[in-house]
Amino acid sequence: MKNSPMLGLAGVLFLCLGACAQDDSAATAAAGSQTAKTCKLDSIVFGTGVEQRAPQGVATAFDSTARKIFCWTKLSISAAPYSVKHVWYKGDEKVLEVPLRLRYDSGRLWSYKTVTPGQWKVDVVGENGNVIGSGSFTAK
Repeated sequence: MKNSPMLGLAGVLFLCLGACAQDDSAATAAAGSQTAKTCKLDSIVFGTGVEQRAPQGVATAFDSTARKIFCWTKLSISAAPYSVKHVWYKGDEKVLEVPLRLRYDSGRLWSYKTVTPGQWKVDVVGENGNVIGSGSFTAK
């Protein structure tokens, strides 16, 4: 019976520490959601090449002599590094997925594909799996 006041005090202390720990974890979760990375697609173009990080031969339709087509994108992000994918489609069929990594707050990334005649589309997909933007072209 002598220990019963101590047990009561220990129980109150335990409950208080548990409540404080829950408050800290909620605050940490809230802070984490506020610092989620964001990505913005500033530009997407298609061309026949890339020289000095700039697209060359930019068009939305390419004749039969242009088989290697580049998808060039300019992105802005809230926090580096950030991973994206260029997902290439011919019609509705996914034919290529190219992982790319942006190491600075803004940057230019590109991928290329040897194409056949038809309608083509490239989705730019962010780390969370959402499509940030898209572009399309025709190969004749």
